[in-house]
Amino acid sequence: MNYLKRTWCDIDLNCLKYNIEQIKSIAKKELFAVVKANAYGHGDEFVSKTLHDCGIKYFAVSNYNEARNLRSFGITGEILILGHTPCEYVNDMIKYDISQTVYDIDYAKSLNSHIKEGKLKVHIKIDTGMCRIGFLQNEVHDAYNEIKQLYTMDKFDIQGIFTHFSCADSYNEQDEEFTKRQINRFDKVLKDLEDNNIKIPIVHTQNSAGIINYDCSGKYTHARAGVAMYGLKPSDDINPDIKLKPILSIKTTVAMVKEIDENSEVCYGRTFKANEKMKVATLTIGYADGYCRAFSNRADVLINGKRCRVLGRVCMDQTVVDVTGLDVNIGDTAVVVGKSLDEEITMDELALLDNTINYELVCGISCRVPRVYYLDDNIIGVVDDSIKY
Repeated sequence: MNYLKRTWCDIDLNCLKYNIEQIKSIAKKELFAVVKANAYGHGDEFVSKTLHDCGIKYFAVSNYNEARNLRSFGITGEILILGHTPCEYVNDMIKYDISQTVYDIDYAKSLNSHIKEGKLKVHIKIDTGMCRIGFLQNEVHDAYNEIKQLYTMDKFDIQGIFTHFSCADSYNEQDEEFTKRQINRFDKVLKDLEDNNIKIPIVHTQNSAGIINYDCSGKYTHARAGVAMYGLKPSDDINPDIKLKPILSIKTTVAMVKEIDENSEVCYGRTFKANEKMKVATLTIGYADGYCRAFSNRADVLINGKRCRVLGRVCMDQTVVDVTGLDVNIGDTAVVVGKSLDEEITMDELALLDNTINYELVCGISCRVPRVYYLDDNIIGVVDDSIKY
């Protein structure tokens, strides 16, 4: 399959399958596959289809458009929208069998009033300490008092209830204590519901970090696998017993190789000055592809298994690297993230340079970067959203 070999991502779907098996082995429950934000930048179509083929029946997305995309790809499992959907879309959600998160009484009333026919599947979101969205549950507020009002809304089919951990990816003693407090608060809601003869079929609390770091195997019915599916760690504070494989690598092409003289100043702002003659290569990647300016003069790429330092500022479409002493030619491939011979550059390594997290970097890969999908070492598909013709 043809694609523009300028800058591209290789995505190994066998690694995705492997990661799912690892996560299932410790979660010991049904998984919601979180494929929001274009499957964390990995491409929702082929990722979702692969997960579907692996037996995943539940998917979670951020918004209505993402949910509709999954339906257009042929995904037949349950699709849960985790965030807000404008009420005018409620009848479309019913039409396409999409579940909506309900997190506020006024929002719930508005949704209910917009329904013309049928029932909307909903999951109830509990705020146990994230302070984002959800019915508030803590030592002062009881979420049950509002949840019971949802059962007076006859156009809702209440399918699930969940909360979200804010710091399950940390071994800090205070963070661990807070996560346990969140669990206790959520369990209090479940107890209040049970005491009033209300049983909700689907119950989920754990995100990737929660699955890995907290044993809830005897509790709840489902868990939400997000970043771990893609082979990325939620943080450094993760149980080392689970072994994940990154499914994505980023590659780019050498456009030019040349010698520069001593005292030559490289790229915008002249932030790098050569202290001797050097051999440099210009790569076809820049911040418009998602390769951050924070990597200027700091990051490495791999060419033929050797680390090559970025020189000067990362430009919009191009980046210069030091290839002094190496046999490098126009058309060679440079590995920006991934393995080359015995060397590897990880998304975590780059995230440290940008003072951010791997989540942000993968989500920031531009739509002009083709995603190339491999299964059993064969290309099975290419998605290139930059093509308009």
